[in-house]
Amino acid sequence: MATVGEFLKIKLSKFDVEVADTELELMFLESDTNLDTEITPEVMIETKKALVKFIPELLLVPEVSEGEFKIKFDRDGILAYYRILCKELGVDDGLSGDTPTVTFIGDRW
Repeated sequence: MATVGEFLKIKLSKFDVEVADTELELMFLESDTNLDTEITPEVMIETKKALVKFIPELLLVPEVSEGEFKIKFDRDGILAYYRILCKELGVDDGLSGDTPTVTFIGDRW
């Protein structure tokens, strides 16, 4: 059976995301789960909820490219995965882009 750490690394690597173990451990700071915990249905839900909290922060990281040095990942793919997780877990999609609009009605007076 896979561990939480293995699951997270496999999932994130699909989007070319590399995250240090320390940062992954911090995702579970407030729970009994750690990277060595074996995946069970209950742990899977907790792990996916941790990903939903982590992905918005990940999307704030700027893409860097200078010469052969690059920090870049599949933003569209990770955003799509985030939305799938939100729908699956019944969590509000905080990145939906539904922003309030303001309509000027001053000319109606």
